[in-house]
Amino acid sequence: MSFTVAHHGGTKDLEFEAYVRLLAKHGVKVDQLERVPEPGTQKRWLYVWPQKKDAETFRDELIKTTRDKGWYVHELNSAEQMQVTEGPLGPISIYVGIQHDGRTFALHPQSRAVIRNKYPHAARIDSVFVGLVPPADWATTVNPQDALYEQIALMLTGLSKEQLAEFGGFRVYDPRRKEEIYSRTNLVSVELAAT
Repeated sequence: MSFTVAHHGGTKDLEFEAYVRLLAKHGVKVDQLERVPEPGTQKRWLYVWPQKKDAETFRDELIKTTRDKGWYVHELNSAEQMQVTEGPLGPISIYVGIQHDGRTFALHPQSRAVIRNKYPHAARIDSVFVGLVPPADWATTVNPQDALYEQIALMLTGLSKEQLAEFGGFRVYDPRRKEEIYSRTNLVSVELAAT
């Protein structure tokens, strides 16, 4: 059997940052590893530990580092075991800053680092500003189903759609409001989702 370390209720951004930092400290290459969709939410990739003892040690360190007892070791069931793939952690996080005349989008530093580890010549643009002239209500002007968010993700990452899909897609997050405003993730392939 295999194991992962997860958080009750799903991993939030700050928790996931601590998770990734600690994985790197343990020598795990977060740009290419055995991974599985997060139990319960399937919003993020989590590292797959082959040994329960190692997962428990990692969990204990996470609890100590984050001072959060919500971390637990999860044993993968047979269906979850079939979802294990090899690739980078993700999805890619894009942060948005909201201004009266538009939005500024930038890669989260960890996402930038993971992309650059896997694709050294990618992620060259620091930020993208999308302005509205005259200033208008973003929600009534930009349809979330538009390809705008995908275009922004492709510009910021410097990746193709196929390469972006390797990370499980992307999400746009407003850190000030602490809310996800857009998500296009595909952690589980169509074939697995249909079974």
